[in-house]
Amino acid sequence: MTLKSSLDLHHLLDNMQTFVSILDTAGILIFANQSPTIQTGLIESDIIGKAFWESSWFQYDSNLINLIKQDCEACALGSSVKREIQISVNNELVWIDFSMQASIDNTGEITQLVVEARQITQQKQTAALLNDSERKSHAWLENSPICTKIVDLNFNLRYMSSAGVKSLKIKDINTFYNKPYPFEFYPSNFKQKMLVCLNQVINTKTITKLEAQVIDLNSNEIWFHSTLVPVLNKMNDLDYIIIVSIDISEQKNAEQELKQLNKELEARVIQRTKQLELANQQLKYISETDPLTKIANRRVYERKLLENIALAKRAQQYLSLLMIDIDHFKEYNDHYGHDVGDIALSKVAKTIESSLSREVDFTARFGGEEFVVLLPSTNEQGAFEVAETIRNNVQDLLIKHEFSSCLNILTISIGIASLKAEEINGDLLLKKADTALYQAKNGGRNLCHKASKSL
Repeated sequence: MTLKSSLDLHHLLDNMQTFVSILDTAGILIFANQSPTIQTGLIESDIIGKAFWESSWFQYDSNLINLIKQDCEACALGSSVKREIQISVNNELVWIDFSMQASIDNTGEITQLVVEARQITQQKQTAALLNDSERKSHAWLENSPICTKIVDLNFNLRYMSSAGVKSLKIKDINTFYNKPYPFEFYPSNFKQKMLVCLNQVINTKTITKLEAQVIDLNSNEIWFHSTLVPVLNKMNDLDYIIIVSIDISEQKNAEQELKQLNKELEARVIQRTKQLELANQQLKYISETDPLTKIANRRVYERKLLENIALAKRAQQYLSLLMIDIDHFKEYNDHYGHDVGDIALSKVAKTIESSLSREVDFTARFGGEEFVVLLPSTNEQGAFEVAETIRNNVQDLLIKHEFSSCLNILTISIGIASLKAEEINGDLLLKKADTALYQAKNGGRNLCHKASKSL
């Protein structure tokens, strides 16, 4: 079953046997599931928004408070912590397997601390009882829901509790005694992992843990969290090994559902991100593009002008500006209609753009029938040559204009302004180009005119 809502997610977390909480990097608790293992008797207001070490679980021991605080500080610097500790739950001390580690985002920054805790009181009690009295412990083990096994130093099975026999669907456990463990019907990868753990216990005489999947005799999958405990004799030599296994299949199923939910959420986030990126691209295009001619608008020109002025001053280069106006365009619109006029405007715009040979050259619709062209690192003569190319290319379109005073086709006039790096000023450059355009029109139109040096 796939979880479909945050409510389902919280329900899932709250029914996990593992306590999960999230702290900020200052150690303040910002989330905790309602795991019955740890939080019995507490409500959210008791713990959320408070320093983790101030929780009632640790208040019985000032040394433990300081230890948890030091753990938070260490993990906030990138360390990880894992240990077994005792905490107070409903005025009772319980053992937990406690771990804390830093959560790191894509940039490598530590953003949160993740705490996990699983109660291991029963495992501790089992080990203590076995050392204290085999007779007393046997009755407890046989009635415990925990699967407990004893293996000798040759890894032969000497004992398995009723919970294990039931979980693995074993009809007669006696047929497995004094035979190698792990069982032959277990998956090969589990057997390899378990043998590594058994050898580690023998070599180090320390408790080792393993979380892995097995199958029962009916081929059903079971997840076990196993703790391997070395039992030492009075000479401090290893006598045998106890394996305490807890069925965590429900927890693993919940984790798989959570993983699937996270995968679905991640896919949705990726899809939404792509949609937002596309929307931003479209918005950027709309905000920077003239809707009629499909070239840049005046807003982009003003930004490009400032950028090119800064570049010209740094590189000590010329910057040239062409101011372009379609000759007698009002008469063209009046006689041919605005729809035809819009088509002519678009053709002129595309011709201006295609006449520019360098990627750094830039054109935009300035307004109405006026266009501008920015030519970085271009002196007056170079700008004049570009202007003439544009003027001739527009003329070659042979757009009919019977009401023009210069030719029977659509033409343009161009004003040219060029300034050295030390002279460059955006307003001055535009004023010089605009004045040159005015002079081109007064000179008979269909002309390119250079700005006067004296302006």
